[in-house]
Amino acid sequence: GLPNMGNSSSEADKPEILEDENTEMLPAEGVFAKLPDNLLARVFMECNIYRLLNCISTCKRWKKLMCFKYAESIWQHQSIHIDSTTKNSSHLKLAPYVFDKYVRYARDISIIDEDLLTDHLLQMLDTSHHTKSFSLTGSSAQRLNTVSIFPVLETASNIEEIELCDLSPMIDIDILLGKMSIYSMQLRCLNLTNINIKNGENLSILAVGCKELESLELQDCVVPYIGLKLLLNNAANMVNLSLSGSSHLDGAIGSNPAHKYESDSVLVLDISRTMVSDDTIVPLIVGLKELKDLDLSDCNITEVGIEKLNKMEELDLETINWNEQ
Repeated sequence: GLPNMGNSSSEADKPEILEDENTEMLPAEGVFAKLPDNLLARVFMECNIYRLLNCISTCKRWKKLMCFKYAESIWQHQSIHIDSTTKNSSHLKLAPYVFDKYVRYARDISIIDEDLLTDHLLQMLDTSHHTKSFSLTGSSAQRLNTVSIFPVLETASNIEEIELCDLSPMIDIDILLGKMSIYSMQLRCLNLTNINIKNGENLSILAVGCKELESLELQDCVVPYIGLKLLLNNAANMVNLSLSGSSHLDGAIGSNPAHKYESDSVLVLDISRTMVSDDTIVPLIVGLKELKDLDLSDCNITEVGIEKLNKMEELDLETINWNEQ
């Protein structure tokens, strides 16, 4: 029968590193040699990334199918995760030519601490119409600057998910948010970590421009309260809001009883690792009329605060996560 070429990724699946384009090509043998191109392409669509890269160097026919004739159909099913911080499952030391020619069709791309491929990713996204989500973390995110990231936003208008963790101080976050509001009109999920947003109006502008935005995660960030308030007022489709470990410019989240979030769409709110207390939690969320799930892990919440939440007639909370004091 046919060998298992599914999407499981074991150590045995992993390819040898493809260092150049002159890899010796051998003729494909057995049942695969008899398959027509369209059926063989269907087989490749079921391969995981490790098997797929092995197949490229098998024979000229396979390489032609995977890299030219059916390249878009085959690679658009792939989610590429490259992580130089681990020696295990997901680290693919791809030669740049492999990344440029083949991975450019992938739907989802994630790179962690891989500086060289970050540069290639940005060049690829600048002209790609296939990638729907990309994630840069660690040194990969720190390599970004105004020159490299803005052209990507201007051309890759089809991107739906962006994750940028530990951005370089060279990036002007307020300008970045403004650019996203203009060009990232299909954006549905945005995750930013360890940033300082100075101008709250740009959060409101982001919500107005990115009308499809459903999930916003600002973890360990500094956020203007008024900007967050304006964002919620304009983000009609916002379902998930995470502010874990973040603070407001004018003080810790939950420390000011005058602060109040208002939204008719937010279902999930994560304010874990903030300064929310028994006295401030109710005023803070009473305006979130549709809220169902609330995360208060590692906050200053006791049974007194939880009892107050359970007695709220304005909300119908289904799940409350908290650490019992």
